[in-house]
Amino acid sequence: MIRPVLYVDLPGIIYSIDRRARSKQHEFANFVCWLEPEEKRLPLPPFLRNIFPLNPASRTWICEDHWRILGFAQVQERPSHTMWDVSYLASMVQRNISSDDVLAALIEYMLEMAAGHGILRIFAKVEDEIPEQELFQRAGFQRYARELTYVYDPNVGAQFIAPSDVNTNLPSLRRWNRHHVWGLHQLYRSVTPQRVQMAEMLENSEEFAKLHVGSLRPLPSPLSRGRENYVCDVGVRLGAWLRLCPSHGSGPHQLSLVVHPEHAELAEPLLRFGIRKLQEKGIPTRSIYCQVHEYESVVIAALRNSGFEHTATRAMLVRHIALLAMRQRTVPALEQRVVYGVKGLGTVNSRQQ
Repeated sequence: MIRPVLYVDLPGIIYSIDRRARSKQHEFANFVCWLEPEEKRLPLPPFLRNIFPLNPASRTWICEDHWRILGFAQVQERPSHTMWDVSYLASMVQRNISSDDVLAALIEYMLEMAAGHGILRIFAKVEDEIPEQELFQRAGFQRYARELTYVYDPNVGAQFIAPSDVNTNLPSLRRWNRHHVWGLHQLYRSVTPQRVQMAEMLENSEEFAKLHVGSLRPLPSPLSRGRENYVCDVGVRLGAWLRLCPSHGSGPHQLSLVVHPEHAELAEPLLRFGIRKLQEKGIPTRSIYCQVHEYESVVIAALRNSGFEHTATRAMLVRHIALLAMRQRTVPALEQRVVYGVKGLGTVNSRQQ
C-alpha cells in the first residue's frame, strides 16, 4: 500500500541514518534520488517550511506492508506550482521483496498524483548509468542533460591559487538586486542549449529567479540562511552569476556559477572570489562543492584550473505529464488520431497515440 505522510521529513531522517550506516559498512536503504545538503530550493530552513501546512513545499509518500516501510518518495514543488522535483526516491533493504518493484510502484503512484494536481513536468536526478535509470525510462522519463559535481579540497586546491589571485579586482561585480531578474534569465538562455530549454520550459524570468536565487524580496538574516548572490554587470548584459551557500553544520559549502560564453575571462576570478568568501564564513579547511551542467565548458575549465576535482555525474531526467482533452473543440488542431514524438531531449522517445 502507498499512502501520503504529512509534514514530516521522513526521507531526510532515513537518509541521515543510511549515511551513518554506510560509514560503518552497512546498508540501510537504496537511495536512487536524494538532496544534497544545500540543494533545497526554498530559502526557509526545514523546520519553518514544515510549519505552514496550507501550502506545503513537499509531498511524501511511503510504500508499506503491514506497517513495515518498503520504500518512499518525496517531491519538492517549484515556485510555478506546475512542476515537481523528485527530491528522494528509495527502497528499504529487504530480502524478500524486489527493490525494483517497490521503486516502480512509487514512480507510477507519483505520476498519478502529479496528473491529479495539475503538474505539467516532473524532474529527477539519478546517478548516471545505474540500473534503476531504466525504471524511469519505462515510466516515460527522458534524459536531457548531465550534471557534474566538482569538489574543492582546501588542502589540495590551495596550490592552484596564487596570493595575487585572491585579491583579483572585479569592477563589474555587484550584489544581486531584483532588477537583475531579466538579465539572469537572458544569461541562462545564452548558456543553455535549445534542447535543454525545451525540456525545462523556464520561460518566465521571475519564476526562474525564484527557482535559482530564492525569494526576490530581502529576507531577514535568519531566514536567508547566509546565502549570497552576486552578478557581473558588464553593461549590455550580465556576464556572470555567482551564488554562495555557506554550510552551517558539518557539511561542505556550496557554490554555483554561470558565465556568459563571451565573458569567459570572468570565470576564474569570480570562482576564486567565491572560494575566499566561503572560507571567511566558516572553517577554512571545509570543502566546497559545485554542480555544473556538462555543456558549461567555461565553468568546467575554471573549476579544474582552480583545484576542483570531478567526483560524480548525475543524469537529469524530465517527464512531461499529458493532459486529456475531453472535447475536440477544446483543441481544434487535434485530429481523432494523433501521434506525438519528442526528439532531441534524450535517448528515449515519448509517443502518445
